Amino acid sequence: MSRNKRQIQILGLVLALVAVYSAEAFLLVKDASLLEQAVQAGLADSFDNYLSVHLMQYVFHILLPLLFAVSVFFIPVSQWNRIFRGLFSFLLFAAAFMRLVEWQTGSVFYYLSLILYLLLIYLLNKGMRPESEAKP
Repeated sequence: MSRNKRQIQILGLVLALVAVYSAEAFLLVKDASLLEQAVQAGLADSFDNYLSVHLMQYVFHILLPLLFAVSVFFIPVSQWNRIFRGLFSFLLFAAAFMRLVEWQTGSVFYYLSLILYLLLIYLLNKGMRPESEAKP
């Protein structure tokens, strides 16, 4: 089964998004000063708690992009109908909005993830034509 160029591009963007979230999670967990700040602010009471919070946040961040990547991998581009595009556009936009609400403007990972979400939405809907103009 050959892959369409757009599918490969989307899979590459999802891989980049997972790499961004992985690097961010790694840097947040390895820094002892961030743990101390979280303990002082009352956000965590121990390293185990701090680690589990960041691990769950990481899982929630990558869950939707991975689900999207699996769907894109197994469903040919010719079968991407309006429902598929609309559903995943909405879910990706919601994930980008939730990332925007986190408001971590001091982190380069914040901006990279937002850009990657917008690129995913663009690639998913690129070349989409209304049903009336579609070829039979």
